[in-house]
Amino acid sequence: MISLLVATNSVDYLILLAGEGDRIMALRGTSVRRREDAPLLRGEGTFVADIEFDNPAYVHYLTSTMAHAKVLSIETSVARSMPGVIDIITNADLDIGPYPSSNPLFDEAMIRPLLADERVRFVGEPIVAIVADSPAMAADAAELIEVDYDSLDVLVDVEAALDSDVLLFEGTVEGNVVCRMEAEGLHPDFDSCEVVTQVRTINNRLAPAPLETRVAAAEWTADGRLHCFNAGQGPHPVRAVIASILEIENDQIRVVSRDVGGSFG
Repeated sequence: MISLLVATNSVDYLILLAGEGDRIMALRGTSVRRREDAPLLRGEGTFVADIEFDNPAYVHYLTSTMAHAKVLSIETSVARSMPGVIDIITNADLDIGPYPSSNPLFDEAMIRPLLADERVRFVGEPIVAIVADSPAMAADAAELIEVDYDSLDVLVDVEAALDSDVLLFEGTVEGNVVCRMEAEGLHPDFDSCEVVTQVRTINNRLAPAPLETRVAAAEWTADGRLHCFNAGQGPHPVRAVIASILEIENDQIRVVSRDVGGSFG
């Protein structure tokens, strides 16, 4: 049995849960006691890097050093001969992807490949995936990969990008505009106002310092499912994205988010 107790003239809303060990849970007006702090303060947290697999392979990504450029060539032959290198993968080797849009309202022409193909659009965009027996071996091999770029005009200002002839993606609906959203009913009559104030605001970019950066670990289990650990707070969206990329059903994937070293959205 669940009964709801509401104080109409108070901000305190209580749900009384009647059953085993009757307890009262305050939804508003009281502090929520934290339960996760003690093991983290003792250094006993479990992050993705703490997950142990039998004989794992490690992936290191070579990323773009250019903000906007054509990729003319990628030379990987020397890196492939390095000790411990299992495979080196470029966009040409992929038969999966692309990365699905995070919002159905976004312009479909702006969907990006998992690894950059003929063009890079930001510093840090993954170009090559190096698979090796250890993180150090993968990183060493990445140092020997040569990427030849042809620099393109760069967009660094959001407002300037709206009217720029420089397009990051071809075939878009409206240039560099990702999407337009307008809420119904929000059309104030400014002409009837005695005073109208216009304010220009700038939202700064976030610069978090996580304990654990973007990382994931995964293995195919004996029952044919993909078991994935990721450093994020939303396992269900991650599962949906992986399913879309691999073209498999959601129930074939299990995503676990344990302790998170930082999620500053």
